[in-house]
Amino acid sequence: MIWVRILDWFNRKCKGLCVRLGPHPKHRLTDGWHCWYLKHLRPGDSVLDYGSGTGAHANRLRDAGYFVVEYEPTRSPTPFAPSWAYSAILLLDVLQLVEDRQALLKLIQGWLALNGRLFISLPHAHTSWRVRLRAAGLDGHYEEGAIKNYTRREMYKELEQAGFLVTHIEPTVYDTPLAGLIDLIGQVSWPLYHRLMLWKRRKAMEDWDQSTGFRLVCVKSS
Repeated sequence: MIWVRILDWFNRKCKGLCVRLGPHPKHRLTDGWHCWYLKHLRPGDSVLDYGSGTGAHANRLRDAGYFVVEYEPTRSPTPFAPSWAYSAILLLDVLQLVEDRQALLKLIQGWLALNGRLFISLPHAHTSWRVRLRAAGLDGHYEEGAIKNYTRREMYKELEQAGFLVTHIEPTVYDTPLAGLIDLIGQVSWPLYHRLMLWKRRKAMEDWDQSTGFRLVCVKSS
């Protein structure tokens, strides 16, 4: 398993260097794949981006003409307290970092309007590469600080327990041990990065079991 450890070390080093070089190159993608929620939003939707990070998604939404409120828990000293209900809430790459996930999901359910929708992305536990990492005694999570990876069944179960019904699901990108290198390439060669991302998307669509995660659209079940 030494080769798994070497690849994992190399992948994490590349990802770290990519972050230090500037904004992640995925935020430059303009073909709708990265901002997948746009094709599902309705005209006039009011959007809460919970766990907004650098604000890349919120900025893309504003550019598209939507009213957006950002909230990033790591930068706010007080819990989020909305003044109205939202017709759309983004929870992108957030839930896997939270200890009490049911508590957060139930709060979000209360912040949604009656016909509102939750757009959530969750990491997938059982790709071939994740399985190899765990077999080698390594951390199989996709990011530092994450405490949960999901099977598809677990995604549905956790959302249903919080009062959500999944109406749409799609894969993200292919899970490869060279993901960090591909991200780093995006900082120096945009055309090559774009071609590699198209390859990762195509591979994930061909085999959902090898996708890094899933994107889900949910409505209130009651």
